[in-house]
Amino acid sequence: MKTKEYLQRAIESIKDGARILTSRFAYAGAPDNFFTTENNKQPSFYRFLFGTDKTKTENEEREEREDDRFRIIYSEDKGDLKIYLPDGDLYKGKRDPVPVGGLIWNSTGLPYSTVKDDSIPKYEGGTEIGRDVLELGKADIVKLGYTKDVPERLLLVTRRPHNIPRSVQKEGMGISGKDFIADRLKVPVLNGAKEEEAFMKYLEKQGILQVLDLGYKPTQIVFVFPTRYGISTIDELKYNLTKFIERNGGKIRLPSEFEELPYYGLEKFGIPRKFVDVERTPGKTEPYAILQEADGFCDIVETGKSIIDAVDGNGKRLIRALKPPIIDPSTPRVIVNKNTYQIFRGFFDELFGRLDECMKKMKKEYPEYWEKKADPRIFDEDNGNSSGHNSVSSRTSLANMYP
Repeated sequence: MKTKEYLQRAIESIKDGARILTSRFAYAGAPDNFFTTENNKQPSFYRFLFGTDKTKTENEEREEREDDRFRIIYSEDKGDLKIYLPDGDLYKGKRDPVPVGGLIWNSTGLPYSTVKDDSIPKYEGGTEIGRDVLELGKADIVKLGYTKDVPERLLLVTRRPHNIPRSVQKEGMGISGKDFIADRLKVPVLNGAKEEEAFMKYLEKQGILQVLDLGYKPTQIVFVFPTRYGISTIDELKYNLTKFIERNGGKIRLPSEFEELPYYGLEKFGIPRKFVDVERTPGKTEPYAILQEADGFCDIVETGKSIIDAVDGNGKRLIRALKPPIIDPSTPRVIVNKNTYQIFRGFFDELFGRLDECMKKMKKEYPEYWEKKADPRIFDEDNGNSSGHNSVSSRTSLANMYP
């Protein structure tokens, strides 16, 4: 037998042993949280044995390990500060004619971590630590005009915007979208002026301050379902809930890159999470619904082009968004850990002042980047009707799902 086959058999034996040990420990009365993660999808005993957790992506695992190392080497008690910057083009504006996100950050004088592209001016100085981290010393920061509560060392870290809220919950400052902040920190309040205030209060209870709503490139978070179902609102989805769950073994199937938002969005309309199965699927989610591998999906909409352009050979729309959006708008937010803010208050006040001043200037010069671009036809049954009215009775047409 070849060495490779021996190794494969050895790995399978280890996994079998892990399953047996898990079941025996559980029988012996070990605490539940020793075996299951928060969402009960993957035994944490797997993490105990193999040092990883399959419910998390490779990037999330890497970033958590990175955070752990940073906390050992860099400490706020020693005067060290971490700023987490989103790596997405939406935030920097790399692909836009005017990269407003990059220009707003440039006003701080600080480099955008190790990023060097057309939207971010080159910065000569600092020490690169790996691919995504740039360290500046106190002297570097003072040269940029900061005078109060200046950190001894500043780490500028590029991160996926999804993961920044949890990093800031531990320490530091960051920029992320309202959608990802609500999702990762499990904020149950989503829309409206009153709920925006409640949103900020909830964050404060989690040890986080929302300092600025930068406001540019607003998006919507919506549920999208096939047009063949004949439903146009979340209320209509609720009315037909029984048919969906009977069809799928008790749950509505929804792929999404979000963890919690789909649950909260449906709970607000009276659909309990026990009837919902959200599968994390980074990347495009439209094909899942179009190919009937899922009932619908929860997604970020900037223009809605991919929803409107999803048509069959006869030009008939295949998918539509349900009214209302569960977040409208979602925009980039500047958030900071409350304890971190108290330590570096003078530095942050200078930093936030520069950001706020530049944001107002950019908004005045380029107001189009603060306007909603989502095409209202995303809510229509076909591209010829812009009224948003569904002319077919949802109660009648949904019956066609079950011939």
